[in-house]
Amino acid sequence: MKKYQSFIFNPILSRGVLNSSFRCYTTSTIALGKQEIDTILRQSKAVKLQERLDLDPRHKITFDEFKQICAEFEIQDKDVKSLSQALSDTGKIVYLPDSIVASLKSSIFIKPNIIYQSLYNILDIENKGVGLSQLIEIKRGEIDRLKSKLAPLQVKKDVIDKKASRRAHTIIYTGLGYCFVQAAILGRLTWWDLSWDIIEPVSYFLTFGSVLFGYCYFSFTKTEFTYEALTHRLFSKKQAKLFKRTDFPILEYTRLSEMLATKEKELEALETTINYSSNIAFETLSQKK
Repeated sequence: MKKYQSFIFNPILSRGVLNSSFRCYTTSTIALGKQEIDTILRQSKAVKLQERLDLDPRHKITFDEFKQICAEFEIQDKDVKSLSQALSDTGKIVYLPDSIVASLKSSIFIKPNIIYQSLYNILDIENKGVGLSQLIEIKRGEIDRLKSKLAPLQVKKDVIDKKASRRAHTIIYTGLGYCFVQAAILGRLTWWDLSWDIIEPVSYFLTFGSVLFGYCYFSFTKTEFTYEALTHRLFSKKQAKLFKRTDFPILEYTRLSEMLATKEKELEALETTINYSSNIAFETLSQKK
């Protein structure tokens, strides 16, 4: 009890204990804050580095180029190797420093999805013995069959599009002719038959009528009034009427077009994949294991 009383009532002892405790607490807090700040900075630099690699159009870069990119984000050389290994472990990049192939040891694949796609196709996971070359031929056959189905519909649609385009341009040129005729009439009335004092309010209301037409167009179509938008709308309306008049199967045409676009993308991916060496793919698989 006496020692607690001496601590409470002795101001010198109390001040000394409190000051020393405060110094210890402050020092540990500052040290912990620095560690957290360093961690946050490293994480933010790694995120920015990954964003920079995602924007790079190349699939593969050298390790020296990777170091140069790291230097852009003030990442020290001593941290580059550990950072590259960490990114490789998380699947963000593919880095094989222990490879027996010299070109692989000095390279970093910044688009790992292409490597994984190579593995998927070369290992033939779901195609039951169908090789990559045969798969490409199958895709080409599917594309040819889709094109043969789409060809007669495309011919009919081209005819409809030409008619709709001709109709839209006819209306646009008619409007242009109206503008010339209006200008000629106003000029005649202003300088020959009447005077500007009479024609001025007429020209004002004609101009206001153009503004009113544009506002009405926006109110009904919910699109900005431009000549390009007007042409497109005239074309679309005439095209829709011709589709209905000729019983054109627009839904079937759209379905076949989307299927063709999908198959062509798949074929392009397969043709890109076949250019990569199978040795790279298998070595990547062994490294991931």
